[in-house]
Amino acid sequence: MIGHEFEEFAGRQGCEYEKINRNSGTRIVFQNGAQVREGDMGHYNFREPPKDKLGRFKIKLEFWTLRRDRYSKDYTRLRDTIQQQQSWLRGMGSPSGSPANIPPIQPDELDELERLAKQVAEVQVMVSSLERVVRRLTPKTWQEERQERISQSVAETDARLKQIQRQFDSASV
Repeated sequence: MIGHEFEEFAGRQGCEYEKINRNSGTRIVFQNGAQVREGDMGHYNFREPPKDKLGRFKIKLEFWTLRRDRYSKDYTRLRDTIQQQQSWLRGMGSPSGSPANIPPIQPDELDELERLAKQVAEVQVMVSSLERVVRRLTPKTWQEERQERISQSVAETDARLKQIQRQFDSASV
């Protein structure tokens, strides 16, 4: 997929990207909202970031979600490898049949695990923030608007009833 056209397009975007491989083809999502879709017979469809805020933020959210998922998989894979290594090392010298040539866990592996955990946490903050922005920018359905008006009316009526009740209570004393 990486060819001259792609490199030129990616260079113009000036930001990082995440690749998605699905049965329907390869898609690349850029941090700024640009996209590349794999088309028929090796042709690619290059899309600049959407002009509308909602469209742009939805793609940015997708980018950060993909990034978080990739970091989470890397973290889980490394953590599981280290845990398996520890398990084998604990079993050394016992009749458990542990592999005899398991190298000890290296400090840089633990540093990498810690770095990945921090990256997942940082990216999750970005994902949560973008989810809020997308929700805020997404137009409400008429049912949601109606429900908000009803809720506001009920709250105003409740406040008015409490005010009347206080007036009644103070007049009754």
